[in-house]
Amino acid sequence: MAGRLEGKVALITGGGTGLGAAFAKRFVAEGAKVVLTGIDAQLQESIAASLPDGSAKAMYGDVSDLKQTAEMINETVKFGGKIDILVNNAGVGFPGDVVEASVNRGGKRWT
Repeated sequence: MAGRLEGKVALITGGGTGLGAAFAKRFVAEGAKVVLTGIDAQLQESIAASLPDGSAKAMYGDVSDLKQTAEMINETVKFGGKIDILVNNAGVGFPGDVVEASVNRGGKRWT
């Protein structure tokens, strides 16, 4: 019997630990292919390696950088042919008032 996510493709930011890793494992168990991204590539690679061959791809990806975000999307489509599920699990912190926040275009990470 096919899983509930058979044929689906998921992009999971912050996929190397905690909820992101748990989502990845469950999605694959339900038949999906997943791309795991985050700022610690080794964490994503560890989770991907623990999943069945061909079901997961790990890559470096910083959601605070627009170019890298576009690359995450492109690599997910290359890997799975589409994106059905987005898990926006990565966190970004920045100093100050949220009203004053702007999109980061310079590659500088907020801390």
